[in-house]
Formats: sequence, C-alpha cells, structure tokens
Amino acid sequence: MPAAQLHYPDAQALIDDYHARGWTDGLPIVPPTPEAVAEALAATGLDADDVVGTVPSWSMRIRAEQVAINAVMAGCLPEYLPTLVAALRAITAPEANCHSTLATTNNPSQVVVVNGPVRHALGLRCEQGVLGPANRAGATIGRAVNLIVRNVLGVLPGGLDQSVFSFPGRHGIVFGENEEEAAPWVPLAAERGVAAGTDAVTVFAGYPPLLLRPPYGVDAEGLLDSYVDKLHCAGGVWGEGRPGQDLLVLVAKENMRTFLDAGWSKADLRTRLFERLAALRGRPQLREGEAPCMLSGPDDILVVAAGGGGNPITMFFTAHAGRAVTRTIDVPSASS
Repeated sequence: MPAAQLHYPDAQALIDDYHARGWTDGLPIVPPTPEAVAEALAATGLDADDVVGTVPSWSMRIRAEQVAINAVMAGCLPEYLPTLVAALRAITAPEANCHSTLATTNNPSQVVVVNGPVRHALGLRCEQGVLGPANRAGATIGRAVNLIVRNVLGVLPGGLDQSVFSFPGRHGIVFGENEEEAAPWVPLAAERGVAAGTDAVTVFAGYPPLLLRPPYGVDAEGLLDSYVDKLHCAGGVWGEGRPGQDLLVLVAKENMRTFLDAGWSKADLRTRLFERLAALRGRPQLREGEAPCMLSGPDDILVVAAGGGGNPITMFFTAHAGRAVTRTIDVPSASS
C-alpha cells in the first residue's frame, strides 16, 4: 500500500508538522515530495512494497518506499540509496540481533564500514575525520538509518528505545576503509568473504568508542601491549554467557604504518591480540569475580584501516550484542 500523502502550504509548515508528530530526529528535514521519493526509490531498483528487512520479534518489516521517504528526509542523494539498503539488510539480519541493539538500556550505535570503489564514488571519508561531521554521504546515510529505526520500526526514546543516556553516534557513523594506503592489508569485506573490489558494507552495533594514544615511537610489540592494556577492563570484551562477540579496531595511519613496517598482516594482529586477551582471563585461571573473554577467536576481531595522520591513535568499538554483518551493495543497472 503506498504511503499516505499529506499536503502543506509550504515547506516550513511540513517541517514543523513532522517535528510535532515525532517523525524527525530533532533536526530539520528535507520535505519528502512525491517526486523526490520516486527518484530515491528508483535508485534502489526495488518496487515500493519490496521488503528490505524484517524484525520478526516486533512483527515489523521495512518496505523500499519507506526507505526512500526517510532517505529523502535525511538529505540523501539518490545514489546513496543502494548503500543505505545494504546497511539496513545487515542491521536486520538475524545474527545482528537488532531486537537487542536498538531497544537496549545501553547506548550502542550502528557503525557502518564501507569497502569497494563506492567509497570514492560517494565521497565517503576514509582518512582524516572519518568519525566526524560535515561529510554529506556519511552523515545522511547514517541519519537515514536512524530515521528508519524511529519511523518504520517504532524505536522511540522511552518506548522500545530504553537507552539510559543514548549517544550522539546514533545520528550515524558511516565511513570507508582506507584500502589504498593499507595495502597489502586485505579490506574488511574481502576478509569476510566478499570478492575483492566489490562494494559492500559491514555493520557493527558498538558501544561508544575507546580512544588509545600509545607512547610515541613504540614498535609493533609495544603497540600491541598498549592495545591489551586498554582492553583489559573494557566493557563489551568480558562477560558471562555471551561468547562470540566482536571487537572493531580502527587503526589510523601512524599505527597502521607501525604494523606494516613490522610485516604484520591483519591476521597477525588479530591472532596476537586475541591470544594476549584470552591469556589475561583464560577460563581455568579466572579469579573470583572475573568474567571470561567474550571473543571466541581471532576472527571475532575486525581490523579496519581508517583515520588520518598526525597522532598515533587507535579507536576500539566493543560490541553490545549480536555480530557484525557484511552485505554487498547492489546497484541497479541502467536497463532495470
């Protein structure tokens, strides 16, 4: 069934009414005119009633027309829609456990990492300021995700959204991996089974990030030591009864170069970091009150090369619940 059409004397009246109805995230929106929605929908290659994702526990489904409406409201250009659709398919995949990550009393954000040529086609940031504002594609795709969570899935503060504090990152965290400078490191999506050079997103429901700035001049082993020290008491790494969580590690230029100069692959970093963390609290040696590591193996550590230079910084996103999910970005052909 097509979405109902409302009529307003001007754009400001529409914006004010949408705010009054609770259909916004608190920021002004772009009026979703029928023409703009039709153009956005066409960019998906889907029909209006095609289902992009479902949340069975809430008896909810996301239709393509709803995606297009909210994407326009968020300020997305039509060419952003295939990436948005892929992100929504990842978020609503069963293993992502969005029932928990969207309705929790905690404050995880949906972190979207983009791989493939689409990063540059859309102008996504891969280097300086990847987690910051003022990037149109990243800001509006992330915002569209949040609007769809609100307006389609009905996840509203005080309702399904029971987050005690929430977090500004819920406005959207969308960025690209710095694949070029990280070579020969394998891009994240390729490590997760997507053919090299294919456009894809990996979505991770992570807590607010932990920033690490190790001492200047440390080598790869010293950098690993600082990683272990930072994660020793990090929430989301340790817990009872929830093995198989993920950890997202954003390695910016200086630290990436340190590992590359030492000849470490991403697999080397994952393996050494997991072994060190597991040894801290191996199950047989647990002391009273300590919880075991929730990482079940090196593959639960997602290493992403992203961020600029000027400071040897690494950022960690620990998991709330569920797993990271990777989906390819399907762009419709001109003839479809």
